[in-house]
Amino acid sequence: MRTNKFILSFFYLSLAFLFVIALFNYTIDPLCYYHCPKISLDKITSNTYYQIAQRALAYPNSQVLIVGSSRGEMIPVSFVEKLSHKPTLNMSVAGADLSTKIAFINFAKTHAPINTIIWQADFFELINKIQDIKIRNTPSLRHLIQGNNHSFDLDQWSLYLQSLIDSNTINASLYNLKKRKILSQPSSKTSLDAQYEASCQDSNFVGKETVEGLKNKLNIDYYNYTTQVINTRQDQKTIQRFYAFIHELLKENLHIVLLIPPYHPEFLARLQREFPEIYKQHQDWIRTILQWKNPHLEVLNFFPGLNNNESLTKSWNDGVHFSCFSAVDMLKNSKILMDRAL
Repeated sequence: MRTNKFILSFFYLSLAFLFVIALFNYTIDPLCYYHCPKISLDKITSNTYYQIAQRALAYPNSQVLIVGSSRGEMIPVSFVEKLSHKPTLNMSVAGADLSTKIAFINFAKTHAPINTIIWQADFFELINKIQDIKIRNTPSLRHLIQGNNHSFDLDQWSLYLQSLIDSNTINASLYNLKKRKILSQPSSKTSLDAQYEASCQDSNFVGKETVEGLKNKLNIDYYNYTTQVINTRQDQKTIQRFYAFIHELLKENLHIVLLIPPYHPEFLARLQREFPEIYKQHQDWIRTILQWKNPHLEVLNFFPGLNNNESLTKSWNDGVHFSCFSAVDMLKNSKILMDRAL
């Protein structure tokens, strides 16, 4: 009997402990799941997607918008501003899929006079299995996704309830509690460190990796990408949604630079040799894009490789992420960006 009573008491104490943790996390709401009905500059949050959206509010004069995944984060805002002579904002974020880019573009257009978009286009952003996950987890952004079902389903509730007792949420709550203050504006238009970004335009730019370090990262990326990221076909409905959204932007007379990024040359060679079907899918997708003809659209296709002859450690951070020096090199001859400077 005593054992049963002890077990029962322990059970109730555990429930009470979890309830206290859940209530604490719900009150602080560090991920903006519960108390953030709209994007606001006075909210301190650990939700990266919310933080990125805050940039559009903090820099309402932006005319050029950069959207992309972690590779898009490598595009230096200062260089684009120098080339176009227009205030620029980078809303790229790691893992961005089509829905993320659509949401950020729609939000930025509402809060800033955006007239030019640099869209760093990833093959994987059109794979259906990754669509909407990140944006749907941010209620204040969910309504900005077009052409999809945004209903708040059972899986969503399950994720939210789980987050209330998750250790990462607890850590974020404690951090936010210590940093609780009014945020006047995000400190930067980009994810790049200001000093590092300035060096990206220097011919003496030095990469972050050694030859051996770059080789090791390439091998890891190649395995991860070919087994988990680009090993699935693009979804036809998602492809059509991408095409439709681009043409919708063009009808609004926005200027678009579609930047198709490269892979590390060894990564690309191995992909063509070992996964010819995946390589062909990339080519088919790019071939379709290259057929688009519109005076407001420029396609910069660097899938075959970079134009420069710099060292690999200068041009690459790993097997799929080019350096910011390479980002500058890819955009420096953009006709749209230079024409917009006139």
